[in-house]
Amino acid sequence: MADKKIGAVLVIGGGIGGIQAALDLAENGYKVYLLDNKSAIGGMMAQLDKTFPTNDCSMCIMAPKLVECGRHRNIELITNAELLKVTGEAGDFRVTIKKKPRYVDLSKCTGCGECVEVCPVEVPNEFDLGLANRKAIYRLYPQAVPNAFAIDKQGISPCRDACPAGINVQGYVALISQGKFKEAIELIRERMPFPAICGRVCHHPCEDKCNRNEIDDPIAIRALKRFVADWALRHEEEPERIEPVYKDKKVAIIGAGPAGLTCAFDLLKMGYPVTVFEANDKPGGMMTMCIPYYRLPKEITEKEIDWVLKHGIELKTGVKVGRDITLEEIFAQGYKAIFIAIGAQNPKKLRLEGTELDGVLYGIPFLKSVKSGASVNIGKKVIIIGGGNVAIDCAKSAVRLGAEEVHLVCLETRDLSSKDRMPAHDWEIEEAEEEGVIIHPCRGPKRIIGENGKVKGLETLHCSSVFDEAGKFNPKLEPGTEEVIEGDTIIIAIGQEPDLSGFEKLDITPWKTIKVDEVTLETNIRGVFAGGDIVSGPASIVEAVGHGHEAAISIDRYLQGKDLKADRKKEVKVAELPERKIEKAKRIEPRKRPADVRKNDWDEIELGYESEELAIQEAKRCINCATCSECLQCMNKCEAEAILHEMVEEEVTIEVGAIILALGGEIFSPEIKDEYGYGRYPNVVTSLQFERMLSASGPYEGHLVRPADNKPPRKVAWIQCVGSRETHKGGKPYCSAVCCMYATKQAMIAKEHDKNIEPTIFFMDMRAYGKDFDKYYERAKKEYNVRYIRARVASIKEIPENHNLLIKYEVEEGNLIEEEFDLVVLSVGFTPGREVVELSKKIGINLNEYGFCETDEFHPVQTSRPGIYVCGVFEAPKDIPETVTQASGAAACAASLLSNVRGSLVTEKVYPEERDVTGEPPRVGVFVCRCGINIGAYVDVPEVVEYAKTLPNVVYAEENLFTCSQDTQQRIKEKIKEYKLNRVVVASCTPRTHEPLFQETLREAGLNPYLFEMANIRDQCSWVHMNEPEEATRKAKELVRMAVAKACLLEPITPVEVNITPSALVIGGGLAGMVSALNIADQGYEVYLVEREKELGGNLRNLYYTLEGGDVQKLLRELIEKVETHDKIRVYKNAKIKSIEGYIGNYKTQIEVDSSIIELEHGVIIVATGAKESKPKEYLYGEDKRVITQREFEKYLAENGHSIDKYNTIVMI
Repeated sequence: MADKKIGAVLVIGGGIGGIQAALDLAENGYKVYLLDNKSAIGGMMAQLDKTFPTNDCSMCIMAPKLVECGRHRNIELITNAELLKVTGEAGDFRVTIKKKPRYVDLSKCTGCGECVEVCPVEVPNEFDLGLANRKAIYRLYPQAVPNAFAIDKQGISPCRDACPAGINVQGYVALISQGKFKEAIELIRERMPFPAICGRVCHHPCEDKCNRNEIDDPIAIRALKRFVADWALRHEEEPERIEPVYKDKKVAIIGAGPAGLTCAFDLLKMGYPVTVFEANDKPGGMMTMCIPYYRLPKEITEKEIDWVLKHGIELKTGVKVGRDITLEEIFAQGYKAIFIAIGAQNPKKLRLEGTELDGVLYGIPFLKSVKSGASVNIGKKVIIIGGGNVAIDCAKSAVRLGAEEVHLVCLETRDLSSKDRMPAHDWEIEEAEEEGVIIHPCRGPKRIIGENGKVKGLETLHCSSVFDEAGKFNPKLEPGTEEVIEGDTIIIAIGQEPDLSGFEKLDITPWKTIKVDEVTLETNIRGVFAGGDIVSGPASIVEAVGHGHEAAISIDRYLQGKDLKADRKKEVKVAELPERKIEKAKRIEPRKRPADVRKNDWDEIELGYESEELAIQEAKRCINCATCSECLQCMNKCEAEAILHEMVEEEVTIEVGAIILALGGEIFSPEIKDEYGYGRYPNVVTSLQFERMLSASGPYEGHLVRPADNKPPRKVAWIQCVGSRETHKGGKPYCSAVCCMYATKQAMIAKEHDKNIEPTIFFMDMRAYGKDFDKYYERAKKEYNVRYIRARVASIKEIPENHNLLIKYEVEEGNLIEEEFDLVVLSVGFTPGREVVELSKKIGINLNEYGFCETDEFHPVQTSRPGIYVCGVFEAPKDIPETVTQASGAAACAASLLSNVRGSLVTEKVYPEERDVTGEPPRVGVFVCRCGINIGAYVDVPEVVEYAKTLPNVVYAEENLFTCSQDTQQRIKEKIKEYKLNRVVVASCTPRTHEPLFQETLREAGLNPYLFEMANIRDQCSWVHMNEPEEATRKAKELVRMAVAKACLLEPITPVEVNITPSALVIGGGLAGMVSALNIADQGYEVYLVEREKELGGNLRNLYYTLEGGDVQKLLRELIEKVETHDKIRVYKNAKIKSIEGYIGNYKTQIEVDSSIIELEHGVIIVATGAKESKPKEYLYGEDKRVITQREFEKYLAENGHSIDKYNTIVMI
């Protein structure tokens, strides 16, 4: 143990166990760090509807603790984080934690939820276990603490990563899916100035990488871009002109193609004046000069280029560098940087016999001539040499010019799965063939045949391979395989190269492109950058746009004197296919004109989607694999400016003296139990899903309906021990402790929701061993008509027509029965969390054979590493009360370890000055809680609110979804200030759990906490009158009226400080009493331990060994020695309590010891008097010495175990 101790404790796990431990420790004078890997604390209890055996609302019990935890000055919540490393020893640990970005500033977020309204991304809600969807920005549940939103990011979508221009594909697809076309086009234009052009001619590498390929077909991304771009062109307003900021830093762009115009547009938005020099008489490059109209209509190109230029870009056409101006002259005119983007428009020549013949043309000049409207005579038979997109365009253009035969000869194979495949896009090849183009794959030109100086045909050879083993272009043509194709015109389309005249001072690559830095695109001349086809060689529009963006970044940095390369090459996490079931959905293809029609004109081949509904339907196929698409709609909507999409993870190291592991557990995943059909049949749900179905904050708002069809079920079956008490198909051999009772609870609550429900529970045996559990079980049978069938279910089969379920089971008599149900609930057990194996290694603790935390059976909260404690399900499956009890035990152990540094790191809460309301007339604010539907479904809450407004002295009244939530506490404080309230009434649930919460809220608002009154309309109205809504509402109004009347009479009460006696009285010297006494004493307090017997030990004296073989008597001896030798414990044996007087913090107890009266003064009392063994009157007990109790039998075994052999038969009842 460390010499130096730290007065802080780390609690890992924000469920009810972690919350209880944190509150205990914080109140006991320790700084607490509460770490959870989710965006809010609450754990599994927050998902529950009710708790057994009281049927109290789970959230009503938990919410006050949540809020108290969230606002406790000495509890620091660390959510959305994970533990990385633990070093040190008990009393002095150093813990390294990774805080994952939540992308929302907790200090600014008001919890208003407007961000959720605009978020277009929907994914399955894990909190509702997939029964409903949530947005990418979300709050874990309505009462979550912290009551702030978080953004779920799984990296960037593969479609976005694949886009050379960096277009936020998932973002605009998500926006289209919500019908937000304006927002979608704005998002596209952030990275693509020509969406309608790109939406027609892009080769969409995004679709190749779409994760939906693994399910069925990729999203029709390009078609959706075209759809929304065309929508924008129909609804477009004139763009606003951008005025440059840096007027003395002009930039020259050479080339008005996609790269040049993109760079110009970006620089203009960055604040630079930009001039574009274009050699041709109009801008656009290949977009306007070469791409045929059937792919890209003239009006589309002109509109989009015009839209870009109208923002304030100066264009100078007919200016060619090298002919009309030089780079030096451009700099001399005051331009501070130059971007060269002239493309690659010169055709590559083919060295072949016959190329000088009349009738031999080249691809790019041919397409330019056709598009310009010039007369082109091609004859009846046309042969194209080449297998790329330009070659295909030439072939399809020849068809439209009236050629009777069009042949396309290419070295590559038509097999598109081969490495030697044709480079043209699949759909382009298919369209050409549909229009009658004859493709001759694996053929290379040998010579062009001529007659009288004119083309007559083409002689070809078979090409056996295009690339050599090193991957270099090295076609092998086989002699003796000659074939001749007759033709009048031959068009050579084997590639393009740049015209580099005028750029002789720039370094050139062996491929006749400009040499640049691959990151910055800077050339060898400072201030001169280049991009697009002149750098990459012939590529696509979208790749040219990508270069334009990168060049703009470099030029901006260059002009601002910044490092051109810093942070340019960032590694990104690309989202994978989500681990959830994804239904197949047929891809909706845009319309195409029939080949026999379209080949006769130059109109567009593809027509796009014929309706908005179809586009939305296709967009909804997106599986949102990155979750957040970074469309930034939330950021634009958030008035508090709380959204921080650039937030990054950070590592922090904290120092603590102890650690408490409250990791909870997970539910068994029943997919592997295929006999039950979970995951295949929608009406087979887990018990936790059923809790969400019942919950007022759940997917159905507490209305009990089936997932398959939203119809209310009538016959509902529960199947017990799914994944527990078995080892078949991944089951666990242990009992999960809670399933019998929660199934009983769910059956009862379901019946309360709908009296027509017929609940049936299939069970092996009923383990109702807790306090009042058996009464609860009997009540379920007698009052709720829950049918219990002792049987193991063999299988479940769905009836497809109505989604009902056939359960086949064998009863005790051996008969096999098949019965139909509307809904089946699988009572799943607990398993350790998936992360615990890795986490245990980081922490340095051992796990047991089942994967839960290994502990000593006599020290159940102590892990294998000193100073680290455990509580709750991570120790072993248990229910909520036992978890809370164990959490307090773990907290007490940590406090005992660190007792000498208690109070060393805590700070005192400072309240605002209390407002003096003396003499003020009552100004009452009334807050009426809906509690989801727990109150709202039975009490007409709006009617109660309106009634409250009419009551004397009420100046404000409102309804709340959950008045106990963290955001509503803030709202109450705001309304107290806004309306100068001096009395507050809350109409919700019981004051027993909630009154301190609201009193604290009043004190934080500057009001005396006793100027508060509650009306319990949950227990006294909605619960007892659930079948009489009118009566429930009338009674609620009366209770509110009474509470308001009482509140008007309330006066401030000033607390009185009194001294507290820092000692404890423990009544009972059994196991619980001794352990309690030792812990309190170890924390530094004096303890009086009073035992009425002559010896300590209680019932422990009659136990000898545990199930695991532990020596109970040895434990007893050790405990007695520790207690009787502890300098802080005074033991009184043979003692009787004569009287107890006083109040909390100051008690006086008289005890009688050996006829003497001793008076003890103490601050607290622990009652640990134990219990007596029940002595039965049945079964001949007391009449026949062979009938003994279990405790008597244990004593017999311990003392006479060797003689047990004389009994042939032993029966235990």
